[in-house]
Amino acid sequence: MSAPSCLRRATKLAALPPKLNNLLPRATLTILFFVFPCSLFAQKPSAEEQFFFDSANRERAAQQLPPLKWNSALAEAARHHALLMAKQDDLSHQLPGEPSLSQRAAQAGARFSKIGENIAVGPHAQSIHTGWMHSPGHRANILDVHFTALGIGVIGENGGLYAVEDFSTAIANMNIEAQEENLRRCSPLRGFASAARGKTLASCALTTWLLPGAGRCSF
Repeated sequence: MSAPSCLRRATKLAALPPKLNNLLPRATLTILFFVFPCSLFAQKPSAEEQFFFDSANRERAAQQLPPLKWNSALAEAARHHALLMAKQDDLSHQLPGEPSLSQRAAQAGARFSKIGENIAVGPHAQSIHTGWMHSPGHRANILDVHFTALGIGVIGENGGLYAVEDFSTAIANMNIEAQEENLRRCSPLRGFASAARGKTLASCALTTWLLPGAGRCSF
């Protein structure tokens, strides 16, 4: 849920009639705010998320590529996906019943002509980033000259980290309807997968273009 949506719900709670408002104890109100995932999606980057963001831009600087800008909408999509992977103990770009990468990024408010994703589960951030940089598909996403924006989600679970990096070529003039029309023209996303998931580190990467006005999508 985006920050504006959270604020709208909070406003509705605050606008309850005084008599009804008094029936809700403070503890209940606190729980309601935690049920809505405002703090998860509206928060600033965590230490692990900041590490991945800084590491990606350090790798790009070493290749004389422009830095990526933090994108809150992509971060919302990434955090939600990381949370679902942690809850289901699964590593996938699209979990059962979940929208595709392009769809969930658009629903979070991102505007883009190209999007990519790195996902992984591992013991700590450094090992995940190192693994990504030694994997052709993940490295290609981090060093893609077309990408301009990055949002990251990291969830700790059972002593490990579920990490998601969502990259995009950000644009300002494509609304959700236009992006959905492009999505309908796309075949299923294809990607690069590393070794099968193990107990130490597993990861997967994908990239797709959205081509306005075109009859196909290239990968």
